Amino acid sequence: MRLLTQALLVLTAVLTQQGPAAAQPVQTASCAACAFVAARSSPGEEAVARALCARTLGVLDALGRWRDSFLAAPHYTELFSVIYWHITRSEMQAIAEGRYAHPLEILRQIDAFFDAYAWNRTRFEAGLSPEPHWLAHFSATAEADRAFGQVGRGMAFDTPDMVQQVIALGMVAHIEFDLPRSLRHAFTARRDPGVTVERMAADFRAADEIFAIAIAAMAADINTAVSATSDWDPALLRPEVMRWFGDILARQRTEALRLRHGAWAAAVGNAPLPTGNAPHPPPGPRPPVDCQGDAAHD
Repeated sequence: MRLLTQALLVLTAVLTQQGPAAAQPVQTASCAACAFVAARSSPGEEAVARALCARTLGVLDALGRWRDSFLAAPHYTELFSVIYWHITRSEMQAIAEGRYAHPLEILRQIDAFFDAYAWNRTRFEAGLSPEPHWLAHFSATAEADRAFGQVGRGMAFDTPDMVQQVIALGMVAHIEFDLPRSLRHAFTARRDPGVTVERMAADFRAADEIFAIAIAAMAADINTAVSATSDWDPALLRPEVMRWFGDILARQRTEALRLRHGAWAAAVGNAPLPTGNAPHPPPGPRPPVDCQGDAAHD
């Protein structure tokens, strides 16, 4: 319990330092998702829906700040959070468009999933031990930044392997380990007993299509950031050469979907979770957000 409290205090400090105390505007699509969920909620559930949606908007804002950091200086430390932001943004867009039968449960999953990532990342950055599955990823990103400086610097021909390693380790930690536990945690916390595993399965499968969109957008982010900050020979930055970023991500999409489907089976099955008996990380703080104006991280 003392370690959980310590980590929460560190996470609060980190999120407080990431921006001003005033609420930050978020994307119109994400605000539309919140309005959609609230409108579909019963009078007794509307306050719960709005509170949960506010936390989810905070997730998008926190990830957006890490993405902004990558676009300014594409460090390996932020590489995984870029695709995480794009996936979360696409999920909010899907909610706003009414593509999920149980959008409130999707929000609950997004919230729990981020708690696991943020808690482990905060512990690592504070010099504390994250869970073992995250230690491998965060250690690899730190070593890559020490060896290369950032994506687009250092040995150009060694970069594809390092980018692939960092993304692969993040996917394993996030999807194979965190996702089953977060799904089970969110499902246990549902307020409507009528939302069964069978009914949620269709929503889970519907999210598969998001990955193609997110991967294409992430490739564009990487190309933009690397082209603007790289010290490589200009010939290596030509668009036809830089396509290797997108090729790596496209190959990872198949693996991500395989891991997702395995995570669902683990979450709804009776076997022990990949994380064993380790408790789900506690709910963490979120940056304050509002829904006024255009997207701060669009």
